[in-house]
Amino acid sequence: MKFSGKEASKSLLVTALLALSLAAPAQTNDCSFMGRATTTDQKSMAYDIAFKYLGLQGSQVIRMQTSDYVSWKSMQVQCLANIIHYARVSVESRDGQGRRCLTELDLHTKDYFVAQLEYNREYKARNVETTCFKEDAEQSQQRLQCDQMPKCPTKRDGLQVRDLYNNCECSYVLDLVDYEEVSEDYEDFYNPNRPFKKPEGLQSPFN
Repeated sequence: MKFSGKEASKSLLVTALLALSLAAPAQTNDCSFMGRATTTDQKSMAYDIAFKYLGLQGSQVIRMQTSDYVSWKSMQVQCLANIIHYARVSVESRDGQGRRCLTELDLHTKDYFVAQLEYNREYKARNVETTCFKEDAEQSQQRLQCDQMPKCPTKRDGLQVRDLYNNCECSYVLDLVDYEEVSEDYEDFYNPNRPFKKPEGLQSPFN
């Protein structure tokens, strides 16, 4: 299965290009000003699976999770690189009254930065499995408690919903993602002398 997405991240690309254009020739390989946002990457992968791939509404999403996250460079020009990501993604959601579904899949994602007028992201989902089940007594009580509360206030900076796993507190949808903290593994990622190759044994639909 495959789906594609374009995200409005021109500012990131423009900022990087501007920084490169201002650098002296001897400094063009010094990419220390560039950093990886691995937390944002994982949250975006889970979010897009839930809302773009599965087509869920905010009120349906209960929990999202990424695991086994890795990423590597497929092409690099100075301090810009195309990046490929892999993660095991799971999404728990409501499926009508008293039912829930758990979708699990392998998600391969490619971010295009090199020679692009705007940032593009492509997704390829593999090994998709969805299991639906009836809530047990504890889950049902948990859901009813949250449903009896007023809707969360509308915020300009993101959608908020009742968090079934956090005492029905209002949480941003992106905060429903459980992710792996791996930022230290990707320090100095954009250094042209550091390859960050695809892990051995991992099959990816992207080269």
